[in-house]
Order: sequence, then C-alpha cells, then structure tokens
Amino acid sequence: VLARPSDTFARLTPLGWTGGLIFIVALLAASFILAGYFVVYWLTADMDFMVVYSALLLNDGQPAFFPHPAYFTVLGVKLWFQVLHHLNLLDTSSLSRMPPATDRLAFDAAMTSVIRAARVVAWMTATSFVVVFAGLARWLVCDWRVATLATFAFAFSGGVEFHMRVLRSEMIAGCLIIFALMILIAVSRRPTIWRPLAIAAAAM
Repeated sequence: VLARPSDTFARLTPLGWTGGLIFIVALLAASFILAGYFVVYWLTADMDFMVVYSALLLNDGQPAFFPHPAYFTVLGVKLWFQVLHHLNLLDTSSLSRMPPATDRLAFDAAMTSVIRAARVVAWMTATSFVVVFAGLARWLVCDWRVATLATFAFAFSGGVEFHMRVLRSEMIAGCLIIFALMILIAVSRRPTIWRPLAIAAAAM
C-alpha cells in the first residue's frame, strides 16, 4: 500500500528534480511563443498599451502617470527597451522615436515591435517567479517529487499562463504574497537561528 504513491510519483517525475525544472521552463517558453509572443498586439492588449506608453515616456525623460501599482512592471519594460536599443534590436525605445500614427504601416510595425518586446518582460517575470516558487517548494516539502508536481501545477495554472502573455501587475503582487506565505510556513517548522531573517524577508 505504501509503495504505490512512491511508484506513482516516480512515473510522474521521470526527469528528476533538475530535469523536471528545465522541462517546465522549456514548456513555459514554448507556450509563450505559440500563444503569446506572436499574437496581434491589439487583440489582447489589455494593459499593454498603458505600460508600454509609460515606459516610452520615461525613456524620453518625461513623467509618466501610473493609474495603479504597476511601477515595477513599467520600470522593467523601460529598462528592457533601453537594453534592446543599446544592442540595436529595437529602434523605437522611446516615444520620440515612434513614427506618427498617420503613417499607419510604420506605426503598426513599430507598435508591434515594442509590444512584443514588452511581452518578453512578462515572460521573463513569470519564468523567474516559477523558478523561485520551485526553490521555495523544495524547501517547504521533504519530497522533491511533490515539489516538482507543485511547481508544474503552479507554472501551468490559469493565472500564471495568462499573466505570462500580458503586461499586468497582479503577477508581481500575487507571487510576492505567495512567496512570503511559503517562507513563513517553512521557517515555522525549523528551529533555526536564521528564522528572524527569513521572517524579515517575508515581511519585506
């Protein structure tokens, strides 16, 4: 009776801990490319326009208005645009470099490039959070197979999959709360001298 769960876990995690994590990250990248990156920018724009517009404004040295707590997302996109422009991979890194809207073809091409570049930030954010979740899950539970399955369930949940494709701020806010809770649960089980620092990290 006790051997069956072990065998089931073994069949579900044949790649091991490291291989399973690499497999999850690779699937996330494939999902993003197939159902996110190449989607027409105005089809599921959502917050994309506001975030990209604010980032383009900031790269011109102009103040940008943030209608809600999306500051980290805007700053991430702003810096990513600067990096891509420095590498000659993105021409329209600021608002002054955008062609006029009256030139429909040029504007459409420019907007497509900046929206796609910004979506890469959403994908990198989601992937990094999945990796952090995996590390905390491995710390929280004793069996690495359970941690692997939990990471898979988290990575391909509706929330993560949706926010990996659009520029919204709920991904950052939600994941930080989840990570803080996981840290508190983990340190509550371990009488270690590092507990005050872990609690401080969760509170921060």
